Amino acid sequence: QVHEPLRTTSKPIPQQELLILVSSSKGLCGGFHESLKKFFRQRFKQTQNQQVLIKIGQKTHLVGGPSITTTKTIFHYEAITTHNVQSVADEIMRHIYEQNYKTVRLFSNRFVNFFSYKPTETILYPLSGLSELDAKEHSLRHIISHNQKAEATPPPPPISEEFETEQSFDGMQNSVFEQYGICLLTGLLVESLMAEQSARFVSMDAATKNASTVLDRLKLQCN
Repeated sequence: QVHEPLRTTSKPIPQQELLILVSSSKGLCGGFHESLKKFFRQRFKQTQNQQVLIKIGQKTHLVGGPSITTTKTIFHYEAITTHNVQSVADEIMRHIYEQNYKTVRLFSNRFVNFFSYKPTETILYPLSGLSELDAKEHSLRHIISHNQKAEATPPPPPISEEFETEQSFDGMQNSVFEQYGICLLTGLLVESLMAEQSARFVSMDAATKNASTVLDRLKLQCN
């Protein structure tokens, strides 16, 4: 497995679990926090393993509530934008590689379309860990793809050649894992930004419609 070479025998058995909670950078987002709050609190459980937290966004207190007050916060990024999302993802993943965490779980809203989003748990480490929803979706996509291509695609020829690389196999594997983790986290943060903007649009659109309704009623009363 890709993540196994990162844990050497010289390191102690990991006990800590890292939780990454992504909220919005501003308010006026409607149900953005409410749906994520219910999702997070259903899955947040105090275990015997020591838990630490990374907060992203100014409104993490609305999502976590009292359940995270006793959890140690390592980093708190008050705002993420399209300008700093890459540097934030890079810093977080560098920290994960330097530490020896048992698991790393990220809770965020993922963009579905311009009018909807869904709260999601993503396991960043180890790679073999998938949330129940992601595992079902992955299995379904794999079954459909396999059934569609089984008859049309011939089996690949066996590889008998040995490749020589300048970098060691373990070093190359760790480098690929590192870049994959940064790309994955960057994508999740960008999706959260998109979901935040869609939630703000829907909320402001509903407020505009309500205001128009109130104005129409006042006009009728005045006339």
